[in-house]
Amino acid sequence: DADTDADADADSKNDKDESSGLSFVIVVPKCSMKKTNNLVDTFAAKSFKKMLGSPHFSKHIVLSKSAHGYIEASQHLRPTRYKESQYDTSIIILQSKGAKVKNHLIGESFEIKIREAFASRHLLELSERREKSSSVSTGTVTKDPIV
Repeated sequence: DADTDADADADSKNDKDESSGLSFVIVVPKCSMKKTNNLVDTFAAKSFKKMLGSPHFSKHIVLSKSAHGYIEASQHLRPTRYKESQYDTSIIILQSKGAKVKNHLIGESFEIKIREAFASRHLLELSERREKSSSVSTGTVTKDPIV
């Protein structure tokens, strides 16, 4: 029967999908779970709760606004490349069953690497700019001789 064959094919495909290693890393502003009359906040909280309650949910990492930064899209228009975050950020890991077995993204070392990757570089950039400016104003900048 054609329907039975189609169902069997679909079940086989789902089994393959579950055993394959699919991982999704979702980076969004941290969502407030407080009741609000703001429609955008209400829908954001609803989708946020769905991700955290998903059978594919593996890990939720919250980066405080003071602990991370980013490169702004208009970096070419600004004197500095990096910006400090103004909001806490959520990193949500969703994985297939196969990925949970194959990739251990929920381990402590993964979280450490994420936090290092998102660490703000804004103050370092400002410090380097001040140092470079100071070197130029005191004449201590050295140039390689032209050969």
